[in-house]
Amino acid sequence: MWCIIFAKVYVENTGFRFMINTLDPRYVIPTRSYMTDKAVPRIYDKVKDDVKSALSSAPRVALTCDGWTSRATEAFVTITCHYVDEWELMSHVLQTRAMHESHTGSNIAELLKAALEEWDLVSKDPAIVTDNAANMSVAAELAGMLHFRCFAHTLNLASQRALKLPAVARLLGRVRRISTFFKRSITASHVLRQKQKLLELPEHKLITDVVTRWNSAHDMLERFLEQQPAVSAALLSNELRKTEKEVCIFVAPLHAQLIQDFQESRADSEIVKEIKAAICQDLSKRYMDQQKETMYVCSALDPRFKALPFLPDDEREEIYLRITAEARRIQELFQEEAKVIPGEEDNHVEDKDDIPASPPPKKKKDLCCLADLLGSTYSAGPAVRHRTTQAQAEEEMSSFRFVMNLGVMCGRGAVCQYKTNISTSDITVFVGDSSSCGVQNANITSTQTSITVTGLLPGNTYFLKINCTTVCCANYSTNPTAVTNLSVDGYSETSITLSWQQQDVQQSGYSYLLAFKHPNGTVVEKTVSNTRAQLLSLWSASQYNISIITQTAGGTKSDPQFISACSKPSTVIPKLDNQGSNDSVLVTWDHPVGGVDMYILNISSEGWSSSVVLNFTEQNHTFSQLKAATVFMVTLTTVKADFWETSDSVKMATYPNRQGNVTILLKNTHSVLFQWDKAEGMTAGSFNYSLTYWPSYNTGPNLTHNNTFLLDGLQSGTSYNVSLATVGPMGFQSESVTVHVTTNPTAVTNLSVDGYSETSITLSWQQQDVQQSGYSYLLAFKHPNGTVVEKTVSNTRAQLLSLWSASQYNISIITQTAGGTKSDPQFISACSKPSTVIPKLDNQGSNDSVLVTWDHPVGGVDMYILNISSEGWSSSVVLNFTEQNHTFSQLKAATVFMVTLTTVKADFRETSDSVKMATYPNRQGNVTILLKNTHSVLFQWDKAEGMTAGSFNYSLTYWPSYNTGPNLTHNNTFLLDGLQSGTSYNVSLATVGPMGFQSESVTVHVTTIRILLPLHLFSEPDLVQNLQVGSTATNSISVHWAKVDRVPKYVVGVNSNNLGKKTTSGNSMTIDNLMPSTPYNISVQSSTADDTEGDPVRLQVCTVLINEVSLQDTVVGFIGDSAVLPCSSTEPDLKPQDTDVHWRDKNNKIMHSIIRGKDLVAGQDRWYKNRVETFPDEYLRRNFSIKLNNLTHANAGKYNCYITPSNEQKTIQLIINESTSETEHKPSDQENQAADSGADYIWKSGPLLLVCIVVALNADC
Repeated sequence: MWCIIFAKVYVENTGFRFMINTLDPRYVIPTRSYMTDKAVPRIYDKVKDDVKSALSSAPRVALTCDGWTSRATEAFVTITCHYVDEWELMSHVLQTRAMHESHTGSNIAELLKAALEEWDLVSKDPAIVTDNAANMSVAAELAGMLHFRCFAHTLNLASQRALKLPAVARLLGRVRRISTFFKRSITASHVLRQKQKLLELPEHKLITDVVTRWNSAHDMLERFLEQQPAVSAALLSNELRKTEKEVCIFVAPLHAQLIQDFQESRADSEIVKEIKAAICQDLSKRYMDQQKETMYVCSALDPRFKALPFLPDDEREEIYLRITAEARRIQELFQEEAKVIPGEEDNHVEDKDDIPASPPPKKKKDLCCLADLLGSTYSAGPAVRHRTTQAQAEEEMSSFRFVMNLGVMCGRGAVCQYKTNISTSDITVFVGDSSSCGVQNANITSTQTSITVTGLLPGNTYFLKINCTTVCCANYSTNPTAVTNLSVDGYSETSITLSWQQQDVQQSGYSYLLAFKHPNGTVVEKTVSNTRAQLLSLWSASQYNISIITQTAGGTKSDPQFISACSKPSTVIPKLDNQGSNDSVLVTWDHPVGGVDMYILNISSEGWSSSVVLNFTEQNHTFSQLKAATVFMVTLTTVKADFWETSDSVKMATYPNRQGNVTILLKNTHSVLFQWDKAEGMTAGSFNYSLTYWPSYNTGPNLTHNNTFLLDGLQSGTSYNVSLATVGPMGFQSESVTVHVTTNPTAVTNLSVDGYSETSITLSWQQQDVQQSGYSYLLAFKHPNGTVVEKTVSNTRAQLLSLWSASQYNISIITQTAGGTKSDPQFISACSKPSTVIPKLDNQGSNDSVLVTWDHPVGGVDMYILNISSEGWSSSVVLNFTEQNHTFSQLKAATVFMVTLTTVKADFRETSDSVKMATYPNRQGNVTILLKNTHSVLFQWDKAEGMTAGSFNYSLTYWPSYNTGPNLTHNNTFLLDGLQSGTSYNVSLATVGPMGFQSESVTVHVTTIRILLPLHLFSEPDLVQNLQVGSTATNSISVHWAKVDRVPKYVVGVNSNNLGKKTTSGNSMTIDNLMPSTPYNISVQSSTADDTEGDPVRLQVCTVLINEVSLQDTVVGFIGDSAVLPCSSTEPDLKPQDTDVHWRDKNNKIMHSIIRGKDLVAGQDRWYKNRVETFPDEYLRRNFSIKLNNLTHANAGKYNCYITPSNEQKTIQLIINESTSETEHKPSDQENQAADSGADYIWKSGPLLLVCIVVALNADC
C-alpha cells in the first residue's frame, strides 16, 4: 500500500531501494531521468492543452507579470493569465521561465511576445498589470499591450514613504532590532517563551517587517504590543543581561575620559560647543560622594588604571591611603587568624634547578573598543610616580604603584610585569642586606648594597634574580638612543611632515613620541612606529618647536631631540554678499590662525578687473559703483613673510534693475495677456523677466526677454496672483510686482427644466469646465406683476419658489466666481403649473341638491371641469374661467356624493382631491303606538321613501333618558323598554342619513302604565352571556360571565339541597362547600330590581378528586371562539433573551416558536397560520402563553410547551364545546315577531348549556 501511494516518488538511496524490493519485488521505483524527461513533461503537456482550450473561449484576457530572484540567486519571470468565464474569475499561471539576460524593457518585451504567441493570445488584445518598475512599463509599451500599474504595489510605495519618516523609521527600527534579536538568539527565544507562559500570553513569535509588504510593519507593531510585557521581562532577565562584574572598574576612567573628550576646541561650531557643554555639565554631576570613592578604589586596584591620572594629587593620595589602610586592616585580620607559633620557621631552601625559566613572550593582543577609547591615556608604560611621605611607609603599595602600567588590553588574566628604567650602559640595583646576586648565566657576588652590570645593549630588557627579602626577581630595560638627522620634509597650512633616523639598531616594538605646543598653549603628543610622521590640525602661519623621543615596547624612553618649523599661512576664502544691491558687493573674511602681514583683494568681470591692498587688521571691503545684473569674481591673497596664498575665485552677481508697471491687455476664460515697462541700465541678454502665478499646479516660472507675455492654460473662473520680476545672473531677482487677476468662468450648458409645481420651477445645468472652489450661480426672473427676483446658489441645480401659478417665466443664469467675475448669461423659458383648487360643498339642508363653490387661483385658468359622482353614477360639467360656483340638483336623498374640481391652463390640468358631501334623508311617516305597559312602549311608523335601503336609519330618542343615547334601527318598529312605570316621556323620531344628516323629527308624548299584567310577561331581563368556569378545586368551583345592561343583580344556583341560590351584583362567584369529584349543575339568571328573573343559563362542572395531583392544565373552548393555552416558567432567573419556547400539538406539529425572546413563524404548520397569537409583553414575567383562534372540534386534545434551557415541559388539555351563540338574544327578530303578532310579544328561552371540564383522571366524573 505504501508503494502504491508513493508510486511517483523516485528514490536513489540503496537502502531504500532494497527495502522496496523486499516488500514487493515486482515494483520498479521510477528513476530521476524518467520523472524529469517523461512523467513531468507529459503532465505539463496535458495541463497546457487544457489551459489553452479554456483560454480559447475567452473573448478578452488580462495578464500579470513580475520578476523575482530565488535564494540561489537565479532570476525568473512569471506570467499569469486572467479571464471571466460565466461571471466567474479564472486564473492560470502560464509560465515561470528563467531569465539569464539583463532585465531590460526590450528583453522582457520579447519574453511577453513569445508567451502571447505560444498561448495563442495575440488576437485577444490582452492588457497587462505589473509593478511600478520602469523596465516593466517599457516592456508593455514595446509589446504593444495596454498597461496598468498594480495598485497594491503603488499603495506599498506610497506607504513606504510614510514609514520612512524619521519619527516612524526610528520607532520601526527599534522594534525591528528587538524582533531580530529574539529571532537570532536561541537563549532569548527560550526566555521569551518562559515569560509568555508566566504572564499567560499567547506563545507567539515576534514578527519582523518586510519592505515589500507595508502591512507587515503593522503586523510587527501589533505583535510587539501584544507581547510587550513578555519582551520587557525577558530583556530584564539575568539570562540575557551582560555581566556587570567588572563594570565598576571602567566607570571612573570612562567618566573622566568622556569629560576630557567633550572639552571645546577651536574647530567646533556653536551648536557642537553647546552640545559638548551640556554633556559635560551633566556628567560632572554624576557619581558623587561614596559612590565616586568606591569607583576610584576599583580603578586604582586595576593595573591598567592604577595611575589615576584623571585625579588631582591630593585626591589620588587620599585614595591610596584608603587602600593602604584597608590592606593593613585585612593583613592584621589574617595574622590573628593564622596564630603563627614562634620558633617554627620554614627552613626550606629552593633549589636552583627548581627556578622556572622565563616564559616565552606572549603574542600581543588586538586592541578592543575600550583600548580605542582609553588606550592613549592608559597605555603600557611607566606609572606616573606621585609618592608622598605617607605612601613610602608601605613598600608593597609603592611597588604596585610605581612600576609600569599594564596598559588597556582585551580579555582577562593579563600578566603585569614590573620593570624599572635604568641608564643606557649599566644597571644599579639596590637590594638591602643581600649576600649574592645573579644575572642570566653570570654570577655576581657582592656584599655591598648596590651592583653595576655593564656591557648591555641599549633598549633591551634583562632578567635579574636577587636573593632578598622584598624583591626576588624583576625585568629591567636599558634606555634606547635618541634619533638623528631630524628634518622637515613638507609644509601646509595645517600640517608639517618630519623624518629622522635611528642611530642604533631599531628594536622590535620601538616607537617615537612627538610633542609640540599650539600658540594657545595646548600641548599635543603623537606616537608613531615609523621614522616619518605628519603633524596635522596645526595652526596656519605658526612657529612650532617639536620634540621627538624614542621609546621601547616596555616604555623606556631616550633623550629628546628638537626641531623648529613653521606652517604655511591659511588660504582665506572670502564671503561675498550683494546685500540686495544692484551696484555694490560686500566682501568679508576671517583672520587666519597665526595672522598675516597684509591682504590683496581682487574683483573682476568680463573685460574688467580691479585690486586693492588692505592692512592685516581689515576683515571686510565693499566694491561700489558696479554694473547691475553682472557676475563678478573675487579672490583674496594672504601674505605672510615669504608665503603668498591666494584663494579660489568666489562668484557673486549684482541684483538686476526693476521692470516698470504691469498692465492687463486681454483676459478670457483660459488666458491673460500682460504688458510692462522694460527694465533699463543693464546689458541685453544678462537678464530675463520671470512671471509666476499661483495656483500654478507645479508649473515653473515663465521666462521671457520681451515685455509682453500671454499666460495661457489657465482654469476658467479662477483667481490668480501673478508676480513679475526681473531675473539676473545667479537667479537674483529684482523687487517683484504682484497683480491679482481672475479668469472669466464659462457659461453653463445643458440648462433644462427638471420639474414643475404650482409655485415652483426646478432647473438643472452643467458647468462646462471643472467647477472651481467658490463658484456660484446667479438666477434672475420677473413675476407677472414686474417684480424682479434674483437668487444665488452654489450647486448646479436650483428650485425657484414662491412663483405665481400658471405663469410664464423667462429665467437667466450667470456663473460667477468668489471674487465676483461673471460669465455670459444663459436663458430658459418655463411655465408654472396652475393651482389645485379645493372646492367647498354645502347641501343647504336639501335632500336633492349640493352647492359647490371655489376661489379663483393666482394666475388664472382657461376653464374649470366640475365632476360629481356617487356609487354607480357620475356627472361632469365644464365651466367658464369666470365661474366660482355651481349647484347640482335633482340628486338622490341620503346619498354620499364625491366632487372634484379640475383647473385647466394651457397643457396643464390639475385635479383636486375628492370632497365628500351627502344629501339629507327623506322624512319618515306618522308614528303609531302599538303597545304600552308599565316599563315599555312599542312604536310603529310609516317608512321614509325614495332612498336606497341601508343608506339610512331611524333614530328614536326620549326624555328623560337617564343618559342613554339614541336608539337606531333599520325597521319601522321599535320597542322602547327599560322605562319607569307611570312616567311621561317625550319621544322624538327622525330619519338619519349619511354623514349624520337627520330629517325633520316627529315628537310623540307617551306615559307608561302604572298597574297592568304581571311584569314578567312584558319586561323580562336579558339572558346571561358567556358563562364560563374560572377554576375548580376539590370543594369549590369559580364561574364568571358577561354583565347584562340594566341588570342590577344575578342569581346563581347549584343542584345541591344544602346550597340553594345565591345573589351577587358582580359578574363572578366562587361556590364553596362542594363535594370532591362530584358533577354539579350551575345556573345563572339575571334579575331586575323588583326580583324579576330572566331565563337561567346552565353548565355542568366536576370538582377535583381528593389526593389526586393534576398532571396537566385543562382549558375549555367553544366552536369558532378563542382559547388561551397557559405556559410559564418557574425559574426566577430566566431571561427572555436566553430562552427558547416550542409549542407542539398532539400530532407533534409546530404551532409556534419563541427563539431568544423573538417570535418565529418559520416552520409553522399551515394549520396554525394566522391562528396563533402571543403576548410579548408577558415574556419578561416568564409567561409564554399563546392564544388559539377559530376553534374547531379538531383542535380538541393535548398541547405541549417546551422551555429551554430550564428544561421545563407543560401539557395543556383543550376541550371543545358547542358555541353559546344560540343562547344569545336576538331582539330584532322578536321585535319583528311582536310586530307581526300585534300583541303577543314573548321572549324566547335559550337552550340549557351543559359543559363538563375535566380536571383530573377520574372515571366517575
